[in-house]
Amino acid sequence: HETGHLLTMMIFGVKIKKLIFSGFGICIETEKSGIVPVCRSIGVLLSGPAANFLMYFLLRVSGVHTQTEVLSLFMGIYNLLPYQQLDGGAVLELLITGSVYERELRILLKIVRLGIIIFSAVLTALGGFGYIPLFAAAVLLYYNEA
Repeated sequence: HETGHLLTMMIFGVKIKKLIFSGFGICIETEKSGIVPVCRSIGVLLSGPAANFLMYFLLRVSGVHTQTEVLSLFMGIYNLLPYQQLDGGAVLELLITGSVYERELRILLKIVRLGIIIFSAVLTALGGFGYIPLFAAAVLLYYNEA
């Protein structure tokens, strides 16, 4: 995932200042270079989930069916969720900020995020304890948006 971001940054000529490894992933600190085109930012953001989907596809086609295959698919999907801390939400943030309908779109995003919490709660109730991490992540991500 992070390799996808890093490779895209290198392709776009972004200067990487440092990489910070933590329990939550990798934080990539870059040198500030004035105004960054929105398309480039979106490309960098979406390259992480794209790397996950590519890994899933390569493992699937190769016939190697492992937990890594499924994990890669779900990491790609998870990172596209509409929360600012994740790649999908960061892309949405870039697209709606300054829009004529920004206020309405933010309300819609809040409703979608609440829907994700409800959906994950129902999954947990019907499917068992295996869905608790999804529910917990949805709640934590929602409250970190405020």
